[in-house]
Amino acid sequence: MKSRSTSLLGIVFGIALAGAPLSPAGAVNINTSATACQQAVFQAVPSDKQNRVGIIDAGVVNMANVPTIVICPVPRSPLAAGATSGGFWLDGDNFLNSLVTVQTSCNVASYTFQGVLHGWSGFTATEATYDRFVSLPASMLGFYDYVSVHCLLPQYHDDLRTYLGVFRGVTASQ
Repeated sequence: MKSRSTSLLGIVFGIALAGAPLSPAGAVNINTSATACQQAVFQAVPSDKQNRVGIIDAGVVNMANVPTIVICPVPRSPLAAGATSGGFWLDGDNFLNSLVTVQTSCNVASYTFQGVLHGWSGFTATEATYDRFVSLPASMLGFYDYVSVHCLLPQYHDDLRTYLGVFRGVTASQ
């Protein structure tokens, strides 16, 4: 008898819970370290460097003497109801010197669930430290859409024996 009443109570509780209105979860900022980035696979790997990118404490760097593209996943929250855009903060450093011009170019790209490119927006940074905001319209940030960052990192400078830039990470600010 006790088992039957417990089962009945569970069913009643389940029905009541299913009918209760749920408030939507609030959007949050999600930080992603550049250690999640990988070298773009469509670039030829030079014979002297099996892997062009390296992970250091500060982020991801280019280990080759030619500029190299890295691709980074960007986890994000769905946009809030009525939002017209979503934003992303990208951080890094260019180690400026008098011997070479140093710049980092980054794009934030959005893809459908099926992998079709919606579009992208980006920048080229020449300053020593950059903390850039990139916005994508809500039409590119559907509930099931994916976002990634593509950055062209400056080359490793053999004569100076140093990295010329580091990409530190991205924050999805929905």
